[in-house]
Amino acid sequence: HLARNIGAVYSSAQHNSFFSLTNLPEEYDVLIHLQDTTASALLPSVDRQKKRTAQHTHKQPRNLNFEAGWSGWLMTGDRPQDYERRLEQADEGQENTYISFASKGEEAPGFGAFAQWIAADDYRGKQLRMTADVKSQAIAQWAGLWLRVDGPDGQPQSFDYMHDRAIKGTSDWARYEIVLPVFEDSQMIVFGVLLCGTG
Repeated sequence: HLARNIGAVYSSAQHNSFFSLTNLPEEYDVLIHLQDTTASALLPSVDRQKKRTAQHTHKQPRNLNFEAGWSGWLMTGDRPQDYERRLEQADEGQENTYISFASKGEEAPGFGAFAQWIAADDYRGKQLRMTADVKSQAIAQWAGLWLRVDGPDGQPQSFDYMHDRAIKGTSDWARYEIVLPVFEDSQMIVFGVLLCGTG
């Protein structure tokens, strides 16, 4: 499900940029409705963007063919513990090693992903294209490539996770792509693959 985050950095002029993917459980312990809110504010001593940039110093994608194992790739999602990833030998006719990313059990109530974070410096003012060959097996909900461009406030300026053209069920190898703009003030780029539910 899409959820919109509204906080200190929310901009009504760019309201479509503040959505993120979240999993809603079927049962709730508590439901809280806030009628009126006021924006929070960071303390003057907190430089959130400087802290974010320091954590992700790489300027270029790395290890895209997994020749160095999982170096540079991080597991993420709302329930990454329900998923596993493995390096697989290439099929006949394929040059590169590929990865298998799957749910561990018969149930997976959330989503898992693996991704890289890079600085946006070298891509500002350009269109960024992400392509990947994907083969699916028994995907109960959906899967997709994931590309997001974050701005100075850490909020998404553009993003696409293929929800409107999701990979579902069982399918043979096919090439997928995402194209997004990177803006002059963009700070961070996140890209990877996500899987919702089992598969």
